[in-house]
Parts: sequence; C-alpha cells; structure tokens
Amino acid sequence: MTSAPTEHADPAIPFPPAFLALVERAQAGDLEVLPALRQALDTCPDIWLRVGDLAQHARLILLQDLAANDLLLRESVTRKLDAMQEELHEEGDGPLHRLLIERVVLGWLELHALDARCRTLREQFSTPPQMEALERRRLSCQKRYLAAIRSLGMVRKLLRRAPSPVEIASRLRAASPASRSATCPERQARSSVGVCN
Repeated sequence: MTSAPTEHADPAIPFPPAFLALVERAQAGDLEVLPALRQALDTCPDIWLRVGDLAQHARLILLQDLAANDLLLRESVTRKLDAMQEELHEEGDGPLHRLLIERVVLGWLELHALDARCRTLREQFSTPPQMEALERRRLSCQKRYLAAIRSLGMVRKLLRRAPSPVEIASRLRAASPASRSATCPERQARSSVGVCN
C-alpha cells in the first residue's frame, strides 16, 4: 500500500519538493533514505499519524470498493461513518474507547458493504462451494462487528468511574425514608398536627 503523504496529511501543511522526493525513494524501498525519513517524521508527526492510520486506510479501501466512482455515495457514507463515530463517543472516552469505536464503525461499513454486494456476488458465484464461501465470509464479518459492539459495551462498563463514598452516602441519604419525610413540607405539617398516612 503505497500512497503519497499528501493524500493523508493536512492540506494546510506544505510539503517541500525535497520531502516529496524523499517519500518517492522511501516508497521504492531505498534504504539509504531511512535516516532522513525518520528525521522528517520526527519533525512533523502529523505525517506519520495520518499515513500510519491503518483504520483510515481500511476505511478508504472499503469506501472505494463500495462506491467506486459514485462520489455522492462515497461522500454520504463517509458522513454517515463520521456521524456514527460522533454518536458512539461519550465524554471522558480514552484511547481504548476510540479504538473500539473505530472498530465498530469499520465493522458496520464492512458488513453493510458486503450485504449490498451479496446479490451481485451470488450471481457471479454459481457453484455451491462458492456460495458457501460467500456466506461464511458474511457470517464472519457479522461476528466481528457484533464482537466489536460487545467489546465497546464491556469496556464502557468496566471503565465507568465508580462513585466515591461521599456520592454513595449522599444517594443513600436521599433515598432513606427520614430524608424524604424531611423534604416534604406537607408531610411535616401533617405529622406536627398528629395526622398519619
């Protein structure tokens, strides 16, 4: 998978021609440029953060397979994926949550892209072994998607901040009958005149 950094890096970052020449040599496997390449990546981490984002590469490949030249479909699905990531994000999410959310979103894309292509693929694969292989692939994809959802839910549950002893005591106090009667003026008034419920 070779692609120029300008496809993945922030368009606001200008890449000098010398760096682009370095990239071409590096992508061709020229080991002599490795020290200079490492220095360039250390100087501008945005490059390796974007070029090294394999989840983004997978997303782009799946989108290309799904949409081909249909820009409306590609842009619409891209926006749907971004919206899903935003919906799944909760305040206080850490890096593990972000990785799992990414996995859920990629799983959703892969599963639904395969479902969309299944009819065409079924027409191409006419023999029973080919049909079975297609169904195994679909089921495997669905299992990965559901496993990612379960993992995200489990991590959310396990990493949820436990309430402090003060918070627990406050909840218990608010739930106790004595505190409810103390907060109800009508009940206080009735009890002061001797009326019981």
